[in-house]
Amino acid sequence: MLRSLYSGISGLSNHEAKMDVIGNNIANIGTHGFKRGRMTFMDALSQTESYGRSKTVFSEGKNPIQIGVGMKISSVDSDFSQGYLENTNQSTDLAIEGDGFFVASDGKNSFYTRAGAFQLSPEGYLLAQGGQYKIQGKVANINGEIESGGTVGDILMPFGQKYPAEATTEIKYQCNLDASADAVAQEFSANWSTPAKINGTDIYNNYGNYKKGDTFRIEIDGVSGSEGDIVIAKDASPSSLSELVSLINEGIRNNGKLANKVKAVSWRTEDTSVNPHDIKEGIVFQTTESGGSDKSIAISDGTLAVTNFGLTSGEKGLGTVTSNGNTNITPTELNDLSIVGSKITDGDEIIINGTNPDGTPATATFVYGTDGTNMDDLINKINSAFSSATASVNSKGEIVLLDSVKGVSKSTVSFSFKDVDDSGSAISLPSFVKIAEGTDAGTHTASIFVYDSLGNKHTVEMTFSKNEGQDNHWDWEVKVNGGDTEIIGGSKGSITFNNDGSIATMESNDGSHLTFDPGKGASILEVDLNGGESGSFSGITQYNSPFTTIAYEQNGYTMGTLSNIFFDETGTVFGEYSNGQSRKLAQVALATFNNNNGLSKVGNNMFSETVSSGQAKVGVAGGSIKSSIRSGYLEASNVDLSKELTDMIVVQRGYQANTKVISTADQLLQELITRVKR
Repeated sequence: MLRSLYSGISGLSNHEAKMDVIGNNIANIGTHGFKRGRMTFMDALSQTESYGRSKTVFSEGKNPIQIGVGMKISSVDSDFSQGYLENTNQSTDLAIEGDGFFVASDGKNSFYTRAGAFQLSPEGYLLAQGGQYKIQGKVANINGEIESGGTVGDILMPFGQKYPAEATTEIKYQCNLDASADAVAQEFSANWSTPAKINGTDIYNNYGNYKKGDTFRIEIDGVSGSEGDIVIAKDASPSSLSELVSLINEGIRNNGKLANKVKAVSWRTEDTSVNPHDIKEGIVFQTTESGGSDKSIAISDGTLAVTNFGLTSGEKGLGTVTSNGNTNITPTELNDLSIVGSKITDGDEIIINGTNPDGTPATATFVYGTDGTNMDDLINKINSAFSSATASVNSKGEIVLLDSVKGVSKSTVSFSFKDVDDSGSAISLPSFVKIAEGTDAGTHTASIFVYDSLGNKHTVEMTFSKNEGQDNHWDWEVKVNGGDTEIIGGSKGSITFNNDGSIATMESNDGSHLTFDPGKGASILEVDLNGGESGSFSGITQYNSPFTTIAYEQNGYTMGTLSNIFFDETGTVFGEYSNGQSRKLAQVALATFNNNNGLSKVGNNMFSETVSSGQAKVGVAGGSIKSSIRSGYLEASNVDLSKELTDMIVVQRGYQANTKVISTADQLLQELITRVKR
C-alpha cells in the first residue's frame, strides 16, 4: 500500500509538470517563432518480488514478478516542425522556410532564433526582436560584392550612402521598322513655292509669314492622282501641325482627284540664308555696286519662275525687294532675267555647287555661250553634274528639282554668278537644300536619356530612314540634345536586315561608336548603339507591320543615395538608391545544429549553444544551408490548440486518477489501523 501511495504521488507531481508544459504552449500560441514543448514520461524503478526461472524437467518456467513504484519525466522536448508563414508586408520581417536559425549577437556571445521580426536601430543596424541583439551576416564591399569566405558580422544599412554616377556606354534598341514603308520624295520651304510632284500634279506652298528656314514636308496619302494644278493658299497662320494639315486640305483645289488629300505635315526650323518673306505679286531685285549706283533685275511679263527658287544674299549684299504687278510669260532665255546696266554675255560663268546624299561634293560651271544660253542648257548642266537630283523645266517655265533619293536626304544644289571684277554684281540663284528631317511614312525616331561621367543628363535621338536604293537597308542618324551638342564620331550609319526580318548589321559610317563631348567638365562620352545580335529578333526587326520604335535601355545613371532596402530568398540585402540603381549590402547568416533539442532556451525567443546541441554550423540560405528566407513574412507558432486541449483533458483525468489512488490507499490504511486496534 505504501508503494501505491508513492506511485500516486509521482503521478500527481509529473502530471502537474505536464500541465505546465501544456499551459506554456497555449500561452505562446501567438508567439512568432515559438516551438511547442512536449513532455514524455517513463516508469520508475520496480520492486522485484521474485525472479524468473527457466523451464526444467520438474517444473515449468516462471516469469519474474515486479511491482512498479511510480513514474517520472523522461524528457521535455521542443517540436521544431515548420510553422505556417504569416504575411506582414514588412520588408524587415523575415521567415525561414526549412531548417536553421537566425544568428544574433550581443557583442560577446552568439544566440539563435526562429523569430524574424527584425527592426532597424537609429544607426541602421538590423536588430533582433526586442532590440537587444544585432543580427549577423556577411557584409558586402563598396562594390556590392559578397565574398563566399567572408567573415560574419553586424549587418548595417548605410542609409544616405552615395552611389556614384556612371557614364552611359550602351543604348539598346527594341523596335520594328515597317518593311512596306515609303518615303516622301520632296521637301519644300515654307517661304517659297517649291513644287512637289505627285503623279504629274503640282502642289505649291505659298506661305509667306513664317520664320526663315521653316521647312515643311507634305505626305500625300495614296498613290493615285490626275493631271491638274493643286494650289495651297498662303493666307493662313496655323498654330499647330494638325491645324496646318486641316488648312492645307481645305485650300486644295484640284481639277482631277488627289487620293485622300494630305495625310501629314512635318515641320522643322533650321537656320538658312535670308529670304524676302512678304512678296506679293511682281518682283524687282536691286543691288548696289561698289561704285554706289543702283542696279536691278527686271523680270519681263510672264510666269515668275524665280518664285520657285528663293533668293539668298550674295557677297555684295541684297538690296530692296519691291512688288508691283503680275507676270504672265515664261522666260526661256537666261537673259530674259536681265540686269539693268549689263546683260549676261558670252564667257560669263554660273557656278553650280552641291552635295550628294553620301556627303561627297559636286561642282559644275555653266559658261554662257559655250554651254548654251537658255534654261534647257542650264538644266542639262545640272543633271550631268549631280547624281542625287534631277532638274527639269515644267510647262510654266519653272525649274523643278526632284531628289532621286526618297526619305531624308542631304543633297544640296546652289547657283551663283561669278564676279568678273570688283565692280561687278554677285547674285545668288536659288539654293535647293534638303533641310527638313521630319517624320514621314519612311522615317521614324526614338529618343532616350543618357548620362555623362558627372551624372548630367543628355538626350540622344536616333532617326531611321528607309533606303529605297537597296533592299532591307535603312539609314540612321543621331542627334544629341536636339543638335545643340557637336558629335565627334558615329553620328550616321546604316542597318541591314536578313530576309526573315532579323537584323544583319548595324554599323556607323566611320566605324566608331557614338562619341561626343558633354562639356561642363565631364569626360568624352562614347556610347555603343546596340540594335541586337546578328540574326536575332530581340532588338531591331523589319516586318510589314507598323513602326514600334523604342530605345528601351541604357546603362548610365546619375548619382544617388540609399533610400530603401529589400531581401531576396537567399537572405541577401539589396539597397535601392534614388537614381534607380541597386546593389548588395549584406547577406543574413543562418546556423544549423546536429541536435536542435540540445539547445538551451535563454528567453526572448533565443536559444544558446550547448554541448548537447553541438557547435553551430554557420552558412547562408541557398548555399551550405538548403533553406530559403521569405521577406515580408513571419513564422507563426507551431502550437496546435486542439491537440493541446486534448492533452489537457488526458492530463486532468490522469491527475484525478492519481488522487483516487492516494485516497483509496489511505482508506485501506485506515481500515488496517482499525482492525489492528480491535
